Amino acid sequence: MPVVIAHSHLNPGGVNRIIESQIDSLQGEEIKVLVGACPDGSKIKSKNAELHIIPDLNYLERRKYTDQEAMEMLHKIHREIREHLTRDTILHFHNLNLGKNPIVTYAVYLLAKEGVKVFNHAHDFAEDRPSNYSFLEEIIYDNFSQNLNEVLYPNLPNYQFGVLNSFDFDRLKELGVTEDRIEWLPNPVTFDASDDLPEKQVAKQAVCKELNIDADKLLVTYPVRVIQRKNIGEFILLSILFRHRANFAVTQPPQNPLEFEMYKQWIKFCNENEIDIVFEAGQKVNFENLLRGSDFCITTSYKEGFGMVYLEPWLLDTPVVGRDIDFITRDFKNDGFSFPTLYYKLNIPGIKTDFKYLNLKMQMEIISAIISGKIEKHKLFEQNSILNTLFSDVKLYITEKTRQLSKTTILYRDMELNFRNDIKKWLDSSEQLQPIPTTFCPNIKTDSKEKIKAVIFDIYGTLLISSSGDIDQVSLNKDNMRTAMEAGGFDLSGCKEETCSFLLDQFQEQVKKQHEELKTKGHPYPDVDIFEVWKNMFEAAENKGLLKLRGTESWEDTIMVFELLSNRVYPMPGMKEVLLAIKKTGIPMGIVSNAQFYTPIIMNYFLTGEFSTNQHIDLFEEELSVYSFKELRAKPDTALFNKFIPALKSKYNIEPSETIFVGNDMLKDVYTATKAGLRTVLFAGDERSLRLREDDERVKGMFPDFIINDLKQLLKIIG
Repeated sequence: MPVVIAHSHLNPGGVNRIIESQIDSLQGEEIKVLVGACPDGSKIKSKNAELHIIPDLNYLERRKYTDQEAMEMLHKIHREIREHLTRDTILHFHNLNLGKNPIVTYAVYLLAKEGVKVFNHAHDFAEDRPSNYSFLEEIIYDNFSQNLNEVLYPNLPNYQFGVLNSFDFDRLKELGVTEDRIEWLPNPVTFDASDDLPEKQVAKQAVCKELNIDADKLLVTYPVRVIQRKNIGEFILLSILFRHRANFAVTQPPQNPLEFEMYKQWIKFCNENEIDIVFEAGQKVNFENLLRGSDFCITTSYKEGFGMVYLEPWLLDTPVVGRDIDFITRDFKNDGFSFPTLYYKLNIPGIKTDFKYLNLKMQMEIISAIISGKIEKHKLFEQNSILNTLFSDVKLYITEKTRQLSKTTILYRDMELNFRNDIKKWLDSSEQLQPIPTTFCPNIKTDSKEKIKAVIFDIYGTLLISSSGDIDQVSLNKDNMRTAMEAGGFDLSGCKEETCSFLLDQFQEQVKKQHEELKTKGHPYPDVDIFEVWKNMFEAAENKGLLKLRGTESWEDTIMVFELLSNRVYPMPGMKEVLLAIKKTGIPMGIVSNAQFYTPIIMNYFLTGEFSTNQHIDLFEEELSVYSFKELRAKPDTALFNKFIPALKSKYNIEPSETIFVGNDMLKDVYTATKAGLRTVLFAGDERSLRLREDDERVKGMFPDFIINDLKQLLKIIG
């Protein structure tokens, strides 16, 4: 799957680090990086990504353009991007709508209208920067006579968005983007807190020596590029209040010429008033050693896209203090992060306005008044009680928590789900199935006094009756293959008789090949990327001369129809009613299932009666839902359970021992869930899917906590 990652530049900073992490998560894929400027491309090239410098992608000079000028630039940029795209390419553009280059924004919109798959990764929004938004209006509305909202937020199935926080997720919905086209992608935190890093005190001594500052004082670092919204004046004010016990350092200068004048004024002000702040510390010492050696990291910013400063330092055992931005930190707090010394407002005696809202001149006047004694320091501490504990000892609540931009490949798979057939008609024609009763009697009593606070389900054979018994036991049939190919738009006129047989053989061979490859990468029980399996088997058939690919076939239609024909499924009796009843109690529900991309589609259809490509199943908590195809791991791999248990504990305050897992397989479900610390319910309601595994040594002597042969019996277990 070719991926083109694009941005205006690769200057050092947050977006650059995200792009590097993104490339790391896409190892093995064909990756190109298109940027307008790149001072050092060695890191990108070392990651086996092609780097292409296209100066026209960089910031556009802010001036009036004639219609002809704008049109000429548009054609040039459109052509320059287009030549790097193929039919299957995903164009992943960072900060496309920020307003730094409105012509690029419009060019990508036109590419999307032509069918290019676009992923707009929004770190920041022009709506928060009036001058940027005005520039977008001047170019897109004045020069091109286009509706600005349509260009920025087109309603196209092949155009999706990524946001960094829940605030921006809600913002996009208010702007008219449907929820199924928005992905919440917290930025990755990737500092290497390994044993190779020096001890904290050793790092501090070395950093202080390089910066020529007193190592006996606290070292307080603001890891940021100094731009307007970082509120550097407040940082300088705090340095005055604590100058007797702390050294203050800020890491990077601005790069935008419009910000540089403000920066120079602050440096001049500090020099004239003998304020000993270390500017550009990140260019004088190793950045990670600086954060490792700091006693505290601080932030005085009043506007962030993701808030990396709140997370990165903790990975180096450095607590974060300073100004809180609620719509940023609330996501982190919900995930269990703790920030005991953040404040929302900085009061100044005699002034009703929060310090962050004051202009540069007023901020300088206040700081000068503090230095001269006209504003007494003790009054600042009286009006801002948080200052009394700002640099107190902080217990390290977080040392290794990290948000990973992981499974990016799966993310792209989701945005590729663009069906051509009316899949709902296929689902509507689902044959009603009934479970085949077993001889098992229910056991719904337990000696445990622990209350059940969460329920996690398997899907196939538990919530869904499966005609084949399980997802991995599909009935391979030539007629089903031919029907699926027709649904996918394959040209069958020259299709040879042995083609379908060959494809079915290839299906098994490609699955086996992927399994073997993944096992070498540490996946003991692998699951496959089903799209790769199908593409590889059809390419093998084409190479053998058994069919001809035109490049217009739909893999999602082909795979989905083949699955619906080969493994007929239907809801287990009482499925919807039981799930709704549990939901009504407030008990959170999750899923751990061997599944593929079509599984959530099928489940949502049976729960709502509607067809949706949404990859999250209604009624279940997303943080507690784990699918094998997204992890490329299958049960009985306990890694699938370990994926949701941290959220179970931190967000819901529920222990695994207070959670039941419901499944139909003694090995994949009961054994694995037990190893992960959950209590277990064996669903013995359908002879087709009940898997006792009596010959497997791993389950000998093992008994589930409960046995049910009807899903409604779960309600009695839960109480």
